[in-house]
Order: sequence, then C-alpha cells, then structure tokens
Amino acid sequence: MTDIKEIRPLARVNAELQVPGSKSYSQRALVIASLADGKSMLRNMLVAEDTHHLIEALRLLGAQIVSSGQDVIVTGTGGGIQNPGRELYLGNNGTAMRFLVSVAALGSGDITLTGDPRLCERPLQPLLDGIRSLGVSSTCRHTGGFPPVIVHGGMLQGGRVIFRDIESSQYVSSILIAAPYASGDVEIEIRGSAVSRPYVEMTRSVMKAFGVPVEKRNENHFSVKSGQRYRGCRYLVEGDLSSASYFFLAAALCGGTVRVTNTNFWTHQGDVRFLRYLKELGCGVAATDQWIEVSGGRLIEGDFSASMEDLPDMVPTLAVLAALRP
Repeated sequence: MTDIKEIRPLARVNAELQVPGSKSYSQRALVIASLADGKSMLRNMLVAEDTHHLIEALRLLGAQIVSSGQDVIVTGTGGGIQNPGRELYLGNNGTAMRFLVSVAALGSGDITLTGDPRLCERPLQPLLDGIRSLGVSSTCRHTGGFPPVIVHGGMLQGGRVIFRDIESSQYVSSILIAAPYASGDVEIEIRGSAVSRPYVEMTRSVMKAFGVPVEKRNENHFSVKSGQRYRGCRYLVEGDLSSASYFFLAAALCGGTVRVTNTNFWTHQGDVRFLRYLKELGCGVAATDQWIEVSGGRLIEGDFSASMEDLPDMVPTLAVLAALRP
C-alpha cells in the first residue's frame, strides 16, 4: 500500500535558499569555454539532462570536460573543432542544437546534429541561412529547415548576416558565439521582430567574461571583430530566476519573506521582470548583486496586464498568482 502524505498549506513562509544555476548561462558558458584557449572553472553549473547532452557533444568536438557536482573544468579547443566521426545526439536540447550548428561550422568535414523526435520538429532555417551567408553550407536529412542537420564544415567567413522576423534569439546568439573564429569580421542585423532579446544580452555578457567583446551599434545591429580568441577563466553561473520564481511566489501568496542568495537583480535573465510585476502588485522586493528577497503583502486588487513576450517561462508562475489574487 502506498504511503499517504498529508500536505498542509502554509500560513506564512520565511526562508533563505539557493537555486540551481541558470540553464541559459550554463549552456553559454560551456560552449564558450570549449572554444577558449586554456582551462576554465565553471561554478554552480546546472546539472540536468540538457547540460549532460551538451557536455557529451562538446567532448566529441574536442573539448576536455571534467565534472564534479556543480563544478566543471573545461579545457578548450582554442577554436579547433574536431570532427567527431559520429552523430551528435542532443536529446531535446534546442539551445544546444542551435549553438552547435555554428560551432560545427568551424570544424572540418561533415558534422551531423540530431536529437529526439520533438527536437527534430524545431526549426533551424534562419540559422542555416545565416551560416550560409558566412560561407558554410548544410543539408537537412529529412525535412528542409529541421534536424537532423549535416553541417558541411570548413572556413567560417566574415560578412553580414541578416535575420528577418525570427522566432528565436538563439539564432543570433549562435552566430555571435562562433564569430570570433571567423576569417573576417561578422555583422548581424535584425530586421523586424525577434523573440527573447534579453538572451542576446546574456550571450554578450558571457562572451565578454571570456575576453571577447561584442559591439552593439543599436538594438538590431551587432558586430564581432575577427582574430579574437576566448580565454579560459573562472566563471560563476548565477542562480536560475525561473526556479527562484516559485519561491518568490510562495512569499507573495503566503506572506513572509523569501531570500534567494545566489541570484543577481541586475541579471540579463529576462525573468527578472517577474519581480517588477510582484512589486507592482504589492510585494516588497529588496536586492543586491548577490541575493534577491521578496516579502509578501496584501496583493492589489483589480485588472492587471503583463507582457510575457520575453519571459515565457514565467507564464505558469504568473498564472497561479493571477488565479489566487483577489
């Protein structure tokens, strides 16, 4: 007989905790460290299925990666991508798929990237058009614009990539990450709409931490000089605000205070906007560059509108708050 556990609602919550590292920052740091010269120590890495698939793929591309819990030591390839001689299987990790398309373009010969059936339904065509603009062709094995994809690696050239009305900023981030190793300067221009723009700023911040700046001429125009190289470094992955949001929500609904100690209010994670919505609805929010604290109060009644375009992971959390708000 299965044990029955009683769940008792909290009348009030007071807690201090840490959350796992941000998946978005973790994956960017892993890829960039794998391209860098020398060794990198990545702290507070997210340990999850997605990062496992990415690490295995990066090892096959030539990086040496040793994991110990949430700490990872990466010996980079210096931009010299090894042909794995076998398919890179990425599970359902769409971020890894998109980032590694551009990394594979730095290699030699054909490199095949694939994943589970759901991943193979996620579009790649704007990114494949982007690397073609820089001199690297590709072939989709079954359906045009979708994985499995074979990247015909060679010399990633310089030039201009234009994205029009893209459904993911990961296309932009992918080419930015590989751009320092192109044979010429790379410019990226966004025309029309682009979803989740804060993630491009996240990419720029991680690239800068590893020694490569991205020139931002305006909101839609980025440039990376050729001849630059990432340098191995010590990098601390900040806590994931999507994970932290559930605990902040508990404070908002139950009263009391929750502090998450490994988060940064001035982050490039778009989910930080959830804290602004909590404050607008009556919660107290205090923060430094090392922790964020939310205190529950009487929630404000009446209609409230929130744009979720750049923070899709917050939709379930805000939906629960909306359902229980007066």
